[in-house]
Amino acid sequence: MIDALGRLNEPEAIFARLAEYLARYGFTSFLVTGLPSQKERLEPYILLNGWPIGWFERYKEVNHYRHDPCVRHCFSTIEPFAWDELPAQLIQGKEPQRVMDEATDFGLAGGLCIPLHDVYGSQAVVTMAGQQIELAPSARRMVHLASLYAYGAAERSIRAPTYHKCESRLTERERDVLLWSAEGKTFWEIGMILGISEATVNDHMRHIREKLGTRNATHSLAEALKRRELRL
Repeated sequence: MIDALGRLNEPEAIFARLAEYLARYGFTSFLVTGLPSQKERLEPYILLNGWPIGWFERYKEVNHYRHDPCVRHCFSTIEPFAWDELPAQLIQGKEPQRVMDEATDFGLAGGLCIPLHDVYGSQAVVTMAGQQIELAPSARRMVHLASLYAYGAAERSIRAPTYHKCESRLTERERDVLLWSAEGKTFWEIGMILGISEATVNDHMRHIREKLGTRNATHSLAEALKRRELRL
């Protein structure tokens, strides 16, 4: 598995190889993703999405991310954990319990989370689930190791090509401009806030689009979030 992940460069091939491997242990679904703050949406951080479509749409619709006890525990441990090993206090309350109950409704009766950090030092996770899981302690260690390599392969295949399009990252001023734009400010208002001209703001936005390979401010914001250039 590790040798295969070292050779693969296409997200689709990595996805298929990981799905095949996890199926050996009863995992029918998985998600490989970065973990943003609770104020942000999860979607821009996802690298490989193997969740059931219905569950993923439901998760987005009600923004389960804010209350997901697995997510909360990922920020407090570096050790893999099964869903049924979650600390009791994290499942207490209506919303966290609702997340777990609804996951079961979509065939995700049990699961395993592998917390880790991405190449930029931000929190990330490989999480997997299924209806009937068979995972001995030795197999759990194997899945842990394979998940680390799978995340690395996904990062390499998805993020690296984007960064190679431009050598320089956003400057602090460019980040400021993009953040104020995300707040709905006009170029004139951003210029007044930052003490620069409206024309200079326009120049910064043009440079941002060139660096990120984007079409407009909204696209630029989404891409900057995905690359960890910004956190809202």
